[in-house]
Amino acid sequence: MAAGAAEADDIVSAKAVVDFEAMAAEPSNPLRAAVRRFGATIATRLASLPHLAPYNKARGFDLADRERLPAIEEFFHQVSLPSRVEVAGTAHRHVAPLLEGRGYAPAPRTAATLELDLGSRPVADNPIPCQVDAGAPLTATGYLRALVEGYGFQSVPAAQLRVLEHEHRTPGLIRYTAGHDPVAAAAALFLAGPTAYLAGAATVEEMRGQGYQSALIERRLSDAGDGGCTRAVATVELGSPSHRNLERFGFEVAAVRVLWTRSQEPAPPPGA
Repeated sequence: MAAGAAEADDIVSAKAVVDFEAMAAEPSNPLRAAVRRFGATIATRLASLPHLAPYNKARGFDLADRERLPAIEEFFHQVSLPSRVEVAGTAHRHVAPLLEGRGYAPAPRTAATLELDLGSRPVADNPIPCQVDAGAPLTATGYLRALVEGYGFQSVPAAQLRVLEHEHRTPGLIRYTAGHDPVAAAAALFLAGPTAYLAGAATVEEMRGQGYQSALIERRLSDAGDGGCTRAVATVELGSPSHRNLERFGFEVAAVRVLWTRSQEPAPPPGA
């Protein structure tokens, strides 16, 4: 991965580490959370939510950590989880043969890390006419409700709601809402040094198309610049509406990320 792309992913990984350490530190660790470093690779797991791949994966893996791959696999195997490894940027073409040989298959959907130089971002000619509030409380009827409904969750297990609460009270994170009675959209901004991470954002389905997310993006970028940040990053599904929305604000792809899952044991070598 190029240096700039690696730095863009660093803040995303750093926030995940903080969140997982906080979850694992809860009395009795009810979420069965764990985080561990394997060289430059960071592995996280939530045994309470085994079906949610974004929480159960090793991120930042490349050939430099190939000797650590068995240990990474054991980290997941300890709690009966499949081994999932996320590979970003140019490392993918070098790592793919290794993973294929160990029984991994790539996910059909591809994620991307986007970045924006805040010093060169265009200023909106026509401000979006909707009020955005910063410092929103972490309430189940406002901020969290907008996230849950906006993500399209039909029902949310208590464990998943607890994870969302952890993700959206990270030290250094600012919560935003748009629309009132009820809240129509929610989003977060995580600040770390010169980089701002536009984290988790969603709009309630029936309120989409009214400019709420555009207003939330514009406000967060403005606050990031005012806070001394020189760059903003975000994570999206490649080609998604969120991706296209952020492109309108000048974001560009810093790295494409592919998630590989070990679905079977590797085939024995010929003649074995």
